[in-house]
Order: sequence, then C-alpha cells, then structure tokens
Amino acid sequence: MYFKYGTFLETFDTDLGAFNILAKILLEIVCLSGKNYWMKARRYWFNRPEGFVSYSLDSVPTASFETNIRKIRENGLDLSNPIEFPRTRAADGVKLTWHLSFASNACTLPFFTLCMCDNEPKLPVPEDNLIHINGVVGIKEIFVSTIQWDSTLKSYKVIYGQEPEIKNKDGWKMCTFKAHTSFVHLVEGDFDGIDEVVLLGSENSTEGYLDSTLTPHGAKIRIVK
Repeated sequence: MYFKYGTFLETFDTDLGAFNILAKILLEIVCLSGKNYWMKARRYWFNRPEGFVSYSLDSVPTASFETNIRKIRENGLDLSNPIEFPRTRAADGVKLTWHLSFASNACTLPFFTLCMCDNEPKLPVPEDNLIHINGVVGIKEIFVSTIQWDSTLKSYKVIYGQEPEIKNKDGWKMCTFKAHTSFVHLVEGDFDGIDEVVLLGSENSTEGYLDSTLTPHGAKIRIVK
C-alpha cells in the first residue's frame, strides 16, 4: 500500500501450509551459526504473532546506502553485509533487484533497504495507487515497545545518530527519533515490537483509530492530520 509521501505498508503471509514445521526446523538449524541475521529475522517473522512485524529504513538519497551502513557499523552496531534479492516479474519478465541489511536483533531494530520502493530498474508507482479513500498520504509515527530499554536505546542512538530527550509516559521511559519526515517513538514496555502506527491524513481524512476488526489481525492504526 503505497502513500504519496514515499512510505508504504506491506502485508505478507508466513503460512507455508504443510511446510510450516519443516521451514521452522530448517531456520532453527541455519540460525545455529549465530551470524546469519537475515535468517534470524525470518525466524522472528515466522514465529511472531500476527500483526505488525517490523519496519525498514530506506536511504535518502539511495546512493548513500552503503555509506550509511558502513557508518552505522563503525559506530558499533553489528549489521549484516547488504544482501541482494532479485526476482523476475511474471507479467513482463523484467528483473527487479533490491538490497537489505539486517541487525542482530530483529525484535525491536529496523532493517535497512536500498531501492525498496523504486526497485531496480526504477518503476514509478501509478498515481491511482497513491490515492486512498481515507485520504492517507504517509506514515507520520511509529511506536516501538522494548523490554530491554538500555540496550535498545543505545542501538537506536547509533542508527539515527541522535541524542533524544528521555521522557516519562505513564511510568514508562520514552524518547523520539526523527526519520526524514516521520518520527519513531521508542517506549519502554512489557513486550518487544511495534505497538502502533500513526498514518498522516489529508483534509478529507477522519482522525482516530481504524476499526480493529477491519485492520490486519487487529493492528493498532491511527490517522491524524
């Protein structure tokens, strides 16, 4: 689901039917190596309760991707080398490629993308795909909960290169990082993972939470102007 301001939501299915148990066993075996962060992320996604799973950060501009990855690694966060993911589009045979890099902890840390939206070759999103009945034009905020506050905060400071003010919200610690035109709120909580996504609406949008019976698996999604 693409938005006008460059962000998007992606839904995916981890149900492999009869192969579910086999896939999970194979992932456990591969993850024994300890350094295969891509497979560790897949294992987390396969075992995650339905709902929000993770979020990614794209380089702006895209040419800065490798530089950004190198700086983050030099500043102390263990990241995988960028991995190329190609596929051939069945409709016209065009080969699409994108690159991903993963941290060791997929529960609370984002993964990093190159050309996730544009792919290679660059394929513009049709204008009709950017128009939504509810008037949403982008993602404004993401709330990420973490049990291990100190270690997660340290990683976030490395990722974003920011020193946010620590506040108190209902007895929990909280701070905010700016990601281009959006904001990521790190909140101390009793679970690891994304708690809420706030979408940016336009003049014709109705503010408030979407009906949880209609959102994917009850995901907490709110629209603000």
